[in-house]
Amino acid sequence: MKLEDFSGCLNTRVAPHLLSTNEAVIYDNIEHSSGAIVPVKDHIKLSETANKSFTFFETNDEFVSTSYSSSWVEYRNELYSTENDGVYKYDGNNKYNLSIEKPDNKPIIALDAPGRLNGTYSYLYTYYNKNEDIESSGSTISEEIEVENRSVVILDLKASTDPQVTHIRLYRLGGTLQQYSLVDELPNDDSSYKDTKSDSLIAGNEVYDNATYGTPPKGLKYLTMAYAMFFGAYEDKLYYSNIAQPNQWPVTNFIDFDDTVTGIGIIQSGIIVTTKYRTHIITGNSPSTLSKFIIDSSVGCVNHYTMKSVKNTLLWVSNDGVCACSGAKVEILSQKQLGNVKLTTKNAVVKDNIYYLLCGDYILCFDFRYNAVVRKLPVTGDWLAIGKNDLYLSRNTDLYKMFASEKYAYMSYKSPILTNGSYTNRKVYKDIYINYNGDLRIDAIIDGKNAGTINLSGEGVYNMKTAVNKEGYGISFHIQGRGIVNSIEYLVEGRQ
Repeated sequence: MKLEDFSGCLNTRVAPHLLSTNEAVIYDNIEHSSGAIVPVKDHIKLSETANKSFTFFETNDEFVSTSYSSSWVEYRNELYSTENDGVYKYDGNNKYNLSIEKPDNKPIIALDAPGRLNGTYSYLYTYYNKNEDIESSGSTISEEIEVENRSVVILDLKASTDPQVTHIRLYRLGGTLQQYSLVDELPNDDSSYKDTKSDSLIAGNEVYDNATYGTPPKGLKYLTMAYAMFFGAYEDKLYYSNIAQPNQWPVTNFIDFDDTVTGIGIIQSGIIVTTKYRTHIITGNSPSTLSKFIIDSSVGCVNHYTMKSVKNTLLWVSNDGVCACSGAKVEILSQKQLGNVKLTTKNAVVKDNIYYLLCGDYILCFDFRYNAVVRKLPVTGDWLAIGKNDLYLSRNTDLYKMFASEKYAYMSYKSPILTNGSYTNRKVYKDIYINYNGDLRIDAIIDGKNAGTINLSGEGVYNMKTAVNKEGYGISFHIQGRGIVNSIEYLVEGRQ
């Protein structure tokens, strides 16, 4: 009997004596692409540090981290993030609120000296960032005032404490003006303004449109971008920005769900939105065309940060294991090799068509290069991220680059129970031949008991003798160390 194809990887669902010969009961820290047992390269500790969760800001060539689970979107050279106390943008030097909070008071107006205003007027004001053309929603509208050939003074304009605000914008409605029209831009610290402008002077100025302003709700989670729109969830609602305007979140831009939203992901045919036990798809590519449809009424998501796409298939973790969806249905991807599993997870990333799922003290790898086979990396960490096409891991405040060492990681492989066609016929096991390279410990296990152990160093073919005329119904091999195994061959005879 000869084993020389080890590419089937991990399978813990099927009984060990029923596994294919290329599968394994234990498959830790092994890169299976060659078909041999080859350890992955070990990780190295970097000088940079990272908090609980982190990302790589490509525009600024730096790692950015937070002390709590966050989601990030890099867009137009700025990094946008949802954090536990708000939604922010970072330009590489300064961090600001994503949008500008509106004034929290109502302006006071009064008649002033003779002037050119005639009619019934009211006012509102906004905060404005002139550098980036970002504007808040309007303040509470002032009381109305009757004016005849007079000017109006506007009082109690309150300065914004947001450092990105450069100006106050004052709008007026009334007389011949049928929309709130821009009267003037004032420095942020001006607390009053004297309006002497006739209606004809400001007619045609920019008008205030509530549909183009607004801020995302406090506590927004799961920031995601599709169709140049930003999406996020708060409680049982999916919120979204205007197209190409991440600072504009009109109050009408939301979709209701029947339970708390637990995940948002993007596929080619739409936006996948989950609750704990349901999966929906949102179709459409603009605020006015978005529509909700249910895909699965029994499978949802338990961790948004595990939602990642591989080859237009979205993967995430549910109560039943790792799910996959391309738009039509939800499949329990992990069921075939792992069965129904309850996974405690941190987050996931995708690199080179491999889905890396961090489960705290190990990483599950679903390798879509080769039929979504499962591998395991026993490593403890808090968060995974991709930067410069490399995989990084945070642990406490330390940052590690995965697979970057010159040395192999310590691997562990345990074969199926090999029965040579029958688990009821007793057999005699004799010589075992190992084609190897490196430093390895190999245990031969017959009927669950150790029948021989050898420690190898170097390379070549080693003849490993089990106990003399060792009998049993099935044999398996446990290989550990920092080395390569190309083949295992053993001789077996029927019982004499």
